[in-house]
Amino acid sequence: MATRLALVAIGALLVGCAGARSLAPVVPESHAQVVSMTVDQKPATLDVAIHTIYVANSSANSITEYDRSRSGNIAPLRTIAGAATGLTDPSYIAVDSLGHVFVTNATANSVTEYASRASGNATPVATLSGGVTQLSFPQGIALDANGRIYVANGASTPYITVYRAGANGGVASSFKALPPTKIAYTLQPNGSSWVIVDSAQVS
Repeated sequence: MATRLALVAIGALLVGCAGARSLAPVVPESHAQVVSMTVDQKPATLDVAIHTIYVANSSANSITEYDRSRSGNIAPLRTIAGAATGLTDPSYIAVDSLGHVFVTNATANSVTEYASRASGNATPVATLSGGVTQLSFPQGIALDANGRIYVANGASTPYITVYRAGANGGVASSFKALPPTKIAYTLQPNGSSWVIVDSAQVS
């Protein structure tokens, strides 16, 4: 059974399969380039930039990146892992236009941001954490065109928090609401919370 799904920019739906430890394309569109690959750890969450597939490995506390043009039992291009990374039960990933990688850490109640092409025991360039952030078991994460950060918090009553571009440290959410709202929505398959930003409502 798939543990997470992600709608990818290249027009395919990729499924993380826990038992098979693989990424499988589902319902591809005719123009999409889709991939299927086996990874070392169980896939948790997928996000796709132009050339890379990013996988959050919750049990291994790591992020792995793969070349989306390849398939099969391939080694990752890069792996972010180690004590300095702040990764604790990483759950979901978003990638901005500069290639910065944003990760929600569910049990640490934090969001960590890494520089483009970060690898190894990389220190985050920014970390959102602390009670003032109102992060509570954060899961789904999304970015809008202005760099604002949207987080679906998977508490007993899920809610969305929003942070300004470049937010770091104990920064208060500029917006908190129960979904759905005009700007963001959450989906909750298999007990997980994703967030989707409606770009038409964002200014």
